[in-house]
Amino acid sequence: MAFNIQKHRKPMFLLFSIFLLGALPVNAQDTLDLSPDTLDGPVDSAEIASFIDKTIGNLMEEMHVPGVTFSLVRGDQLLYKKGYGQANIEEERPFDPDNTPTFVGSVSKLFTSTAIMQLYEQGKVLLDVDVNNYLTGFQIDQNFDEPVTIGNLLTHTGGFEERALILGTTKQEEKLSTFMYVNSGKQPRVIPPGKYLSYSNYGMTLLGYVVEEVSGIPFNQYVLENILEPLEMGSSGFGYPDRLMENVAMSYRFNSRKQSQNPLPIIYVNVEPAGSLLSTAEDMSHFMMAHLQLGRYKDTTILKEETSRLMHSRLYTQHPNLNGWCHGFYEGSANGIRWIEHAGDIGAYATRLILIPGKNIGLFVSVNGVSGFVSTFREELMDRFMDHYYPVDEAIEIQPGEIVVKDDLKRFEGTYRLNRYSRLSFEKIMGAILEGKMKAETDHSLTLYITPILNEPPSEWERVGDLLFRNPEHGRYMAFYEDEKGKITHCNFNVMIPANLVRIPWYATGSFHLVLLIVVIVLFLTVVPGWPIKSLIRGKGRRKKEKTKMEKRIRAITLITISLHLLFLIGFIVAMIVSAEQLAHGTPLLFAAVFTLPVIAGLLTLYLLISLITVWNIRFWKISRRIYQTIIVSGSIAFIWVLYNWNMLGYHF
Repeated sequence: MAFNIQKHRKPMFLLFSIFLLGALPVNAQDTLDLSPDTLDGPVDSAEIASFIDKTIGNLMEEMHVPGVTFSLVRGDQLLYKKGYGQANIEEERPFDPDNTPTFVGSVSKLFTSTAIMQLYEQGKVLLDVDVNNYLTGFQIDQNFDEPVTIGNLLTHTGGFEERALILGTTKQEEKLSTFMYVNSGKQPRVIPPGKYLSYSNYGMTLLGYVVEEVSGIPFNQYVLENILEPLEMGSSGFGYPDRLMENVAMSYRFNSRKQSQNPLPIIYVNVEPAGSLLSTAEDMSHFMMAHLQLGRYKDTTILKEETSRLMHSRLYTQHPNLNGWCHGFYEGSANGIRWIEHAGDIGAYATRLILIPGKNIGLFVSVNGVSGFVSTFREELMDRFMDHYYPVDEAIEIQPGEIVVKDDLKRFEGTYRLNRYSRLSFEKIMGAILEGKMKAETDHSLTLYITPILNEPPSEWERVGDLLFRNPEHGRYMAFYEDEKGKITHCNFNVMIPANLVRIPWYATGSFHLVLLIVVIVLFLTVVPGWPIKSLIRGKGRRKKEKTKMEKRIRAITLITISLHLLFLIGFIVAMIVSAEQLAHGTPLLFAAVFTLPVIAGLLTLYLLISLITVWNIRFWKISRRIYQTIIVSGSIAFIWVLYNWNMLGYHF
């Protein structure tokens, strides 16, 4: 769910989780009475059908996507809708844009945000007031001077701890209620509000709970009565209603080796207001019409015009040249055109809803399969859509006079990590895959080598200000920030969503720790099973007699310590596969047992460190053996330090 970046973040397939099978009959509308002399963009329905069918068909084949549902609107008119491929491969059920609900992931957040803006319009909530004013069942901790406001939650600047493994489960009976989730205490505030953008499913779920508290009715019921029913969205709903689950599209991950589609189980999210909506392309067209018409759909109004304009306006950005967050939507742009949008990812479902207010256009697309790490289908479709209907004659050029040439580009170099990672739990390890490197390639430009998970190839950024850079290809900006000493601390730029990259020292990077871990593991494997094999060989020949009990004890404890380290690595993988989903309900016994291993190993490592004094003073080993023992102990210390850095030493669940 932009668990996106960011979503983002679940055990195994939850974290990381086709052949073009044919399309449904066209559901195009008759040619609209819209003059191409006064309107640009998509106008003629026959041309729209031809372009969209060809583009989506090509992308499905290129990316091995089993099914797609799509709708396109202009103002209050449906330009085009269609389902492509299969919603359920096993049942050979095609994707129907009217009757096949799909999980839209974090696009759900737009409905939660719309509900909040309705309550704001009624004077029941204020955007700049402490959210605790609206909570009666529990209170958000006040460990920073500034309180978390409704506005912070709408813009993902509340500063909450990021947790991914407690977002959902594949067993519906184990799903938490909204109150149980927001009151779990697992996601405290870790950053002052407003300091950084940090995409937060918890924050949006908290907004859903505010809707319950203020309205006095369950969130799902509120949205049904105040948004879905007025907009005639009869095939949509939160809370996994049976009437929708019976016909829901399934999701698939393409196996390139076997050239087959692997079905994935449904994820029942604990963050219902942030990511549990089921909907169809037809229903989502009604929602887009309502927002493009500034709150009006047919004869119904869900928001006043001034409230709608406010909701679509920018509420937060760290730099005026960069896209920012609106009141639930976030900004995007291409070819000189601004839009507002939200994307959603859950399992292998990938969805995107885009409104282009200046063109009165709305686009919705959802796919039910991916072939790689994350889906790039939506981004590629939008790129082709914009280039086809709103082309620019030539690439954006940065004039020579704009470029700032200074000799201090080296201070921008380093490793940067996407700000959406856990600070307090062992899930911090997931931050290791969200890192990129900044390098000064010339005297006036930087190259960003970003992590593959963000679908961003290396990109060049020309310097156009002291702390401001611009990409000559698409014209977007990257802004850097420094502390009072002039040291670069982080940067802000647009990936799939407006995001922060925080600069981290080399010794805390995932790449450094990975290399260190590999070296240490290789070292450990010279002990286990190296020592037992050597002992066996000696036993067949003239076995050397151990000189002292101390020597025997040190050898035994060394072997036990290294074995515990290796067992932890194996046990951690097993625990993630078997018990990760249970973390939302407490600490699984398997996790507790596995994370006890490095605690014991740490105590034994302390003993071995102290024993080095004896090893070097008594000298019951040859010099080479003493050096080897010192290296082994150093490796154990390094292993413990790596675990400590990623919150894996102890019980940080």
